[in-house]
Amino acid sequence: MTQALVVSTLGTARDEQKIDALQGEYSDRFMLHYNFPPYSTGETGRVGTPKRREIGAWSSRQARLVAVLPAAADFAYSMRVVSEITRIQRFQLHGIGAAAVSP
Repeated sequence: MTQALVVSTLGTARDEQKIDALQGEYSDRFMLHYNFPPYSTGETGRVGTPKRREIGAWSSRQARLVAVLPAAADFAYSMRVVSEITRIQRFQLHGIGAAAVSP
């Protein structure tokens, strides 16, 4: 089970993200911020720069969401979605009546 706090914001064309890449400058009207702090899995660690887990999850979710977005001519807003993962419980043994034991 994963719990997340997700906030979506709409903006104008002036709010689009400007990206300076090797191919030249372009703007992106959809921004997805996927924050996966260590406390969400019961770990300790610093909250700051994105880790490998966040980058991999972010890129796969971004690709899926961009594929279903309306065209800019039909929906002239920029979109920002911030997803704060608050809790992940990988194995829910107690839900099926099994008691977890220490290794």
